[in-house]
Amino acid sequence: MKGQHEGMPGALELRLQPWRSVLLILLCAGFVAVGWWMAGDPARDRPELKLWGWGFVAVFGLGLPLGVREVFRRGPRLVVSNAGIEDRASGLGLIPWSEIADIQVAKLDKDQYLMLTMRDPDTWEAQRPAASRVLSRLDRAIGLKGIPITISGLNMRVDDIIAEVGRRFAQHRRASRGFPS
Repeated sequence: MKGQHEGMPGALELRLQPWRSVLLILLCAGFVAVGWWMAGDPARDRPELKLWGWGFVAVFGLGLPLGVREVFRRGPRLVVSNAGIEDRASGLGLIPWSEIADIQVAKLDKDQYLMLTMRDPDTWEAQRPAASRVLSRLDRAIGLKGIPITISGLNMRVDDIIAEVGRRFAQHRRASRGFPS
C-alpha cells in the first residue's frame, strides 16, 4: 500500500533494518522452544513451571508472525516529507505538520521515540486502530505522552532522523507564521 506522500520529491523514506526482524524471529523462536520444554517433561511435578512454559509459548508465539510480517513488509516504515509524518506502524496515515503542536524525543531503554503532541489529541486518538488505542494507554502508564513514533532500528541514524524531523517541523512553523523558509 502506497502512502499519501510516499515518492514525493524530498520525502525521507525510512525502512526497518532487516536484521532486527530476523533477530525478533530468532528470539521468539528460542523462547517458544524454552516454553515448550518447560511445559513438557520437567514440569511433571511442578504446575507453576508448566504454566510459565505455556505463557512463554503464548506470548512469544505471537512475536513470530509479527517478525515474519516485518521481513516481508514492502515500502517504508516511516515517511517524513514537507506535508508531514506518516508512521506505518501507528495506522494513522499522514499526520500533517499543521496538526502537530510539539515534538519531543523520549528514550525508553535503548529505543528512542518521537512523541507528537497533537493540537486536537482526542480526534487523533479516535482515529487510531483499536489495538493501537490499547497500546496508547500502556504508553501513558509508562510515561509516554502523545503519539509515539519509534525511530530506533531504522536505516538512518537516530540523531539524523531527529535533526531532519526538527528541521521540517521548524520550517513548517515559520511558513505558517508567514516567514519565508
